[in-house]
Formats: sequence, structure tokens, C-alpha cells
Amino acid sequence: MTRSAFNITIFLPELPLQDGISEKSFPRLAQAIDRVSIDALGRWKTYAMGGAPLPNGKTVKVYGGNRYAESISIRRTGMFAREVYSDLPIADQVENGFPVRDLKRMLQTSRKVRMSKKGKRYLIIPFRHGTPGTNTNPMPQSVYRMAKRLSHSSVIGSRQEMSINPDRKGIHRKMTRLKYSWGDRLPPGTANKLNAHHKSDPFAGMLKFQNPKRGGSKDTQYLTFRVMHEDSSGWIVPARPGYHVARQVSQEIRPEAQRELSRAYITDVNERTKRMFLTR
Repeated sequence: MTRSAFNITIFLPELPLQDGISEKSFPRLAQAIDRVSIDALGRWKTYAMGGAPLPNGKTVKVYGGNRYAESISIRRTGMFAREVYSDLPIADQVENGFPVRDLKRMLQTSRKVRMSKKGKRYLIIPFRHGTPGTNTNPMPQSVYRMAKRLSHSSVIGSRQEMSINPDRKGIHRKMTRLKYSWGDRLPPGTANKLNAHHKSDPFAGMLKFQNPKRGGSKDTQYLTFRVMHEDSSGWIVPARPGYHVARQVSQEIRPEAQRELSRAYITDVNERTKRMFLTR
């Protein structure tokens, strides 16, 4: 077995693949490879969802963890060969980590950038907050009790304006800017007042967006908006070491996989030998 940054490949380089040899002629071996692959898949998904800590005591915590776990799949790559993999871009970051990143660099490239009256670039960035019990950035129950009583905000139209930054071809294109009808907002300090255990207040200014023509809970979104501008002191993402989940799973399954594949191979060879003698 070998592994790379975000895949685990299971194959048998030592198997003498002669003419006529196939997975049908070595059925137990083919089944064993599938079992090993499914085992690797399950372990990787468990770690990816934070369902179990890694041997070093760390638990995988990534934004969109469920989407990452769901992206892990198995594919057949050849005779007696399987690959457990994730082709999601975040998988590389989970495995290898990333260096310090200054998010303000996107002010030079994003087509959503706006220009202030002082000639400074800025971005308005929405952050979505899930309701308690959901998997996407859920807010505490105490905050939700206040948020759901807010009068709703909604999109009431749009306008077109030219982008500040050009696209990759160097062309400034028209951008759609939305127009809003604003409802109530959660006041600053809400998280601290409600003992929501936050050092800062990520819920300050939260809005309840709702389609007034539908208005059901499934059509409600809770958002906060934050402004990133050229003179912002924050928006620095610290470096993070990799979790090396695929490497860990590969190491975990290797001893048992070798034993199981060897047993299956020997059993198939013995069965083939018996059939050879019985047919003579």
C-alpha cells in the first residue's frame, strides 16, 4: 500500500498476474481488497467528521467537515487495486496544513470589491449562522431565542455596476449589487450577555433574512456582515499544521490488511490447486 497527500491506494504489486488471472479466479482476494478499502473509508470518514481523536490526541476540526467527509470515496483503479480518496480542495489543507495567510490579498483580485470615497478597497463579507442542532456553524440556543424574534430583512432588488478589479483576462465587467430592506439586528454584546462563551461577539448585528412571501423556517437565514478594508488590522489566518489523516489511516490498516490479503491469497491458491488435481 502507498499513500499520497489525500489518497490511500491499495494494490498487490507482488501478485504474479499471469494470463487468465482475474478477480473472478481469485474471488477471496478481491473481496479482501474491498473489505480493506471499506475499512479505510470508514476510518477516514470518522476522523474527518471529528468522530474520534487521532492517536496524537488532536481532533480534526475544519469548516465544512461534513462536506469533506462526504467527499471521501472508493474507486477501482485496476485489477486487485482500489483507491480511497478525496478530490475536495480542502483535503490537501487537512492533510498538509497551510502557512500564514493574509486574507486581505483578495482585495486586489476579487470582483466583489468596492471602493470607498477615500479611494480604499473594501469587501462586505457575509457569515451564515446555523440554528442549534445543525452542522453549519450553529449558534447557541440562547442566541437563537433572540434571533428568531427579529423582524426580517430581505432582498428587494438589484443594480448593475462595473467591477473595481478586472477578471483574469484584464476586463472590468458588470457586477450585480443587491438592494435590501433591513429589519432588526442583534445588538453588540449579545454573546457575552447570554454567556455564549465567545471572547468576541460573532453575533453582533445579526440579521434574520426571510422571504416574506414564503416565510417558513426552511427559508430563513441568519447572517452577520463584516467589512474587510485595506487598513484592517485583522483578517490574518494563522498557520496550521496538517492532520495527516490519510497517512494515519494508511498506517493503521497496513498490518491487518497485509495479513488479511495474504490469507485470502493463500486460500484462493489452495482452492485453485485442489481444482487442478481434481480435474486430472
